[in-house]
Amino acid sequence: AFTNGFTRGMAPIISRSRQPVEQVIDDTQRVRAIVVEGANVAPAAACEALVVPGVERAVGHARRWLRDNVGAGHPAFHDAAVCLSELLTNALRHTDSGRGGQMRVRLAVAAEYLWAEVADDGCAATVPHIRAASGESGRGLRIVDAYADAWGVEPRGAGHAVWFSISS
Repeated sequence: AFTNGFTRGMAPIISRSRQPVEQVIDDTQRVRAIVVEGANVAPAAACEALVVPGVERAVGHARRWLRDNVGAGHPAFHDAAVCLSELLTNALRHTDSGRGGQMRVRLAVAAEYLWAEVADDGCAATVPHIRAASGESGRGLRIVDAYADAWGVEPRGAGHAVWFSISS
């Protein structure tokens, strides 16, 4: 079954950013604004959370959920859908999320910015990172790096949360 809910974790341990991004978290642990260096605070018009089972069809479900919450007309929607799909697929393939676990998605949307995070159940052999460009697999975070303005990895319980932000 699909359920909602999520909690905030620790500070980033890995981050790649063309524009430093922060999320303003309120006392209920929800993202209330997205802050990009050199710009004003962008109040988050929508803050949503989704928990999906660790099965392949959950990736498509999460993309539809993203479209329903952001709108296909949002300038960051298509890039965000690609990034979200890559992060969910990575969690399925490389962590306990894909072995009977679940994945947790958080989303904050402002008029010009979109921030999303995928948290996994852990037991990956390594911290999520960009792999060398050889082979037929291992391109997920390279794709996120190309589409997102910023992304990073945070420890989250036994696993990790990988986040990204996109501005229009």
